[in-house]
Amino acid sequence: PLYNAQVVLDNDTLYTNSKGIAEFKNVLGANNIPYKISKEHFMDVEGTVNVAGDNVLVDTTLTYKSYEIIFSINDGENPLEEATINFDGKNGISDAKGEYAFEVTYSLNKTYLVSKDRYYDMSGMINADEDKTIELSMSLITHKVTFVVVDASSHIIENVMVEFNSENKYTNTNGEAVFTEIMPGEGLNFTLSKEGFWDYDSTLNVVDADVVFNARLSSTTGIIPIKENNIKIYPNPSNGVFNLEIFSAENSTYTVKVFDIIGAVVYTKTITGISNIREQIDISQNAKGMYFLSVESDNGYVISNRIIIK
Repeated sequence: PLYNAQVVLDNDTLYTNSKGIAEFKNVLGANNIPYKISKEHFMDVEGTVNVAGDNVLVDTTLTYKSYEIIFSINDGENPLEEATINFDGKNGISDAKGEYAFEVTYSLNKTYLVSKDRYYDMSGMINADEDKTIELSMSLITHKVTFVVVDASSHIIENVMVEFNSENKYTNTNGEAVFTEIMPGEGLNFTLSKEGFWDYDSTLNVVDADVVFNARLSSTTGIIPIKENNIKIYPNPSNGVFNLEIFSAENSTYTVKVFDIIGAVVYTKTITGISNIREQIDISQNAKGMYFLSVESDNGYVISNRIIIK
């Protein structure tokens, strides 16, 4: 039963009771008496009835109205095309104006979900009780990129300038420089620089998560001309096989390490000898590019250099 529906019979008006009944009494007999039944959010029903002595029962059913619900999607400034809108058990795709329209039967507390690649999802609840436009502004998913910078001996380096995402920042006391609100992208360029160290130029990808990039800077102050330094690395560049020569008058132990551009150790070996020490370093199984070689003596002195696999 439909309660409180308005029933107009000719010039008389009644409202249905809890049983959905509106009873008109003492109606004069006549043909084609007009009636109209209406209720908010329902389609009106109109017709005529003939009254000729006997009681007349008019049995009718009201159906819910349908409303146009338009979703208008933007990024805060411009319309967003190809956003997926799930609403009323249906999916729609926003057009070039960022819009999609649903025809929905009257209902309350209808949920929606709007999604688009590289944007945060948006969800909510609305009433389909009138024609309306729902305007939604979607936000790009952004991430945090943290650079952690150490030297060849894995010591933290402060005040390294990091050029990234059109910003310049310096590493803090933890050797970190943090960039926020970074939009997803591939091949994002950055440069690390500090006096006394070789510049570090590379790229990174930001896809669907925060990024921590570990970088190892190679000191220029520890690299002295070969004759004075007594260290020789050749050929450089090479195909991945390098010859290391250490000229020492004392019996010494050296730790040789090779790091890739993100600071991962790809080669390590401890060697001991006196006079001329020769060692072949084979990292040819690694990808082409720049690596960092460090030689640390047992007295803690570190010499580092860049080597390149071509």
